[in-house]
Amino acid sequence: MSRTCIECSAPISREGYRCRSCAARHRWATNREPERPYRTHEGIRYYLQSDGYYRASRHRGGELQHRAVWRTERGPIPEGWHIHHKDGDPGNNDIANLEALTPLQHLSVEHGDRGPMPDSTRARLSAAKRAWWLGRQSSERVCDECGDAFKTRATRVRFCGPSCNTRYWNRQKRAGAGGAGLGSDG
Repeated sequence: MSRTCIECSAPISREGYRCRSCAARHRWATNREPERPYRTHEGIRYYLQSDGYYRASRHRGGELQHRAVWRTERGPIPEGWHIHHKDGDPGNNDIANLEALTPLQHLSVEHGDRGPMPDSTRARLSAAKRAWWLGRQSSERVCDECGDAFKTRATRVRFCGPSCNTRYWNRQKRAGAGGAGLGSDG
């Protein structure tokens, strides 16, 4: 007795209702968990990002969901305007929680009535940061790759230069590909 696949009508020579390829496809589709949480809006998936916003995939333009919701419910967003979450929760994309603001209005909402930083203040702070960095004492370090001593003003430097950095990470990559794994003493 010859049976046929319930999906593609191909002949089946084994137990079950599907041929091997349809059965594999069915198992993959039904057992697959989404890689990360998502929401849909007008048939497009918006995936949760680490900053709490929902964004469409890159091949869909990477649009933020709250902007799509605004455009659907209220029409086009004026050029350069921001869509603000009134309650501060970037995951709450209900239209009642969204408002369109100019960049200056958005800045004052986010940072109080201070408004944007004046150029004179920005220049003064930049000069202070530069003076702090230049006045910082150099410390002596030992390169993790070659073992040579070197001086630096930075706090988290591990290598004396880019060549040692590259050599170290290439060696780590080869060790990981060979099954030893990163951080092994092998």
